[in-house]
Amino acid sequence: MQPPSRRTAERPRGFAVVELLVALTIVAILAAVVLVVVDSATNDPYASQCRAEARAFDQAVQHYYLRHEPHVWPRSGTSNSVLAVVVALRVQGDLDTTSLARAIGHLDGSQRTPVDTVKGWRYDFERHTTDATGCG
Repeated sequence: MQPPSRRTAERPRGFAVVELLVALTIVAILAAVVLVVVDSATNDPYASQCRAEARAFDQAVQHYYLRHEPHVWPRSGTSNSVLAVVVALRVQGDLDTTSLARAIGHLDGSQRTPVDTVKGWRYDFERHTTDATGCG
């Protein structure tokens, strides 16, 4: 019987240092790519402005309803126009904007007159809340 050869007896186990460094480099590159994608998705200026506009509009509506009875406005039989709501909120002093464009600049196209395909925040006339999921 022959003793085992050195080649089979001294077989290395695990990763070599070079293999480990290559694996760590690949993981670092993938992490950097993911961070860049996430950062660009969360720092979209249009989406940030859109959400801020929806939040301001929602706060104005909530402030109005804290001061008035909810059934006072909008009156039954009136059209569901966000522009009319903005004008009423500005007249009452609940919406602090200097222009209508700043108040509804990112409004969803389906709630505009005339209707268009722009995506943005929406106002729910039944619940008196805003939905900013269309902001991006």
